[in-house]
Amino acid sequence: METAHTWESLRRATLRRQFPDIRGTDRAALLSLVEQVGPIQSQAARAPFLTASSRVPGVGNEIVSSAYESFELVRSTSLRGTVHTSLRHQHTWLDALSRHTLANLWRRALKLSTGEVSRLRARLDELTVDEWRTHADLHTEAVRWLTTQGLADSVTAAQAEAGSALFRGHSALLRRPLTGGWHQQGLAGYRASSVVLGDAPVDADEALVHLVRTHLSSFGPVTRRDVAWWTGDGLRRVDLAVRRLGDEVVSRPGPGGLDFLDLAEPPAGASGEPGVRLLPEYDGLLLGYAPRGRTRFADQRVIDFAWNRANGVHSPIVLAAGKLRGTWRLVPAGRISRLRVTMLPGERALSEGAFDEQAAAVSSALALEVDGVEVTSPAG
Repeated sequence: METAHTWESLRRATLRRQFPDIRGTDRAALLSLVEQVGPIQSQAARAPFLTASSRVPGVGNEIVSSAYESFELVRSTSLRGTVHTSLRHQHTWLDALSRHTLANLWRRALKLSTGEVSRLRARLDELTVDEWRTHADLHTEAVRWLTTQGLADSVTAAQAEAGSALFRGHSALLRRPLTGGWHQQGLAGYRASSVVLGDAPVDADEALVHLVRTHLSSFGPVTRRDVAWWTGDGLRRVDLAVRRLGDEVVSRPGPGGLDFLDLAEPPAGASGEPGVRLLPEYDGLLLGYAPRGRTRFADQRVIDFAWNRANGVHSPIVLAAGKLRGTWRLVPAGRISRLRVTMLPGERALSEGAFDEQAAAVSSALALEVDGVEVTSPAG
């Protein structure tokens, strides 16, 4: 009889996948990393840069930025209506699935029918064929289109913040900075991915199968609820996708009497613990799982410390000895910055020297000078 998973065995399995052995620090190494760790949540523009520096120290700002400029990496709003960075072929799946999972939100927020949502999205695609457009451009054209259709209630809804935000959240639109660098929160431009990438649309069911396989490979073993949360789709559809994968997927019992899904032939991954790492905001070690599954790397006390419930912002976090131990931030001091680490309540303070390699990696990834580390004593 196969041994049941424990939280410890799950933790080790995921760390091997999220911190793979990758040779080099060039663009090929970066693309291999994203292939293995999965699409990166990126509403913090620097998150993909820090994902790279935390997994493959030495991948610098120029490498990640050039991958964006060549559209080998692309940024768009997709899973659960949040910004993600992915490989270009992954974007096709993200777009197809997100059109399906977010359609009800568009209908509800903008007071539209299913057909009207499709036509409005098509108009946004048309608007962005020839050039990169700002959110203001998208909003203006969307309101104009709704007005010409005689949809007065929808025009009113489009003026509200929730309605207006949807236009830049159209998953078929890629985004790029019009001001500042790719790692900065500058003014964003939007353009149809069909023009930039030449991608052909795929069916939402097919896309879900691809993304279930991706999630299992990058974050597994996982529960069906983890998969549903991450994809933003329903449990019934996730179950159908798992069945379509057939013998590619196996199930094994684990903590809480739950069954954990995994690929029958999971990626080899790395061996051993990754050591001290400075992870970005919204890192996959937390947000690759449904809320109840995040105790793989941190107990609820830690999660609450790192997450601002009022605005949904997750702090950059410190991984040490395979668990989340603290938060960190960069404190500007003139033309340089200092790395300030705050240990979580009850955690022993790590030495400043433990962060030297990662501080240098962050410096390279964000193209700034980091001089010095401060570690505050744990509270409580």
